[in-house]
Amino acid sequence: MIPTAVHLLNLMLAGIWLGCLVFTTFVVSPAFRRMPWSDVERVQVRSALGRQFMLIANPILLLLLGSLVGEALLRSSRLLLVELTLLLPVILLAAIHGLLFGPRLEALAVAEGGTEAGPALSLASRRGGLQRASAVLSGVNLVLSAALLLVAVSA
Repeated sequence: MIPTAVHLLNLMLAGIWLGCLVFTTFVVSPAFRRMPWSDVERVQVRSALGRQFMLIANPILLLLLGSLVGEALLRSSRLLLVELTLLLPVILLAAIHGLLFGPRLEALAVAEGGTEAGPALSLASRRGGLQRASAVLSGVNLVLSAALLLVAVSA
């Protein structure tokens, strides 16, 4: 009974995590691109949303890690090891995205908005490169998170 409950918790948390990523990737991001905001405003709103997202995402990831460890203690399975191996880079990528990319993008956008044309172009170029790297990181995290859920379903 307890192993089943822990496994269901694990499945539920993996599904919630993936759902959050899918929603932000395919609903929030396209909506932000359509808003009539300046680049600075868009980045600031996205940063505020990211900070709010971290308040939900961090506990989900920690609970997911805890449920995986708990499940591994209750029963041994190679799939649980695979799931844990997928979860650790997901946590790392989420941390990098939220703690590194978000603040840097916001700082660049604010600096870009308060400078003259020449330096602003340089800052915009740096911000664009950082945004592309952030998008790639998010894509990798999305794929790993989907794989995590598939493995959780199979475990």
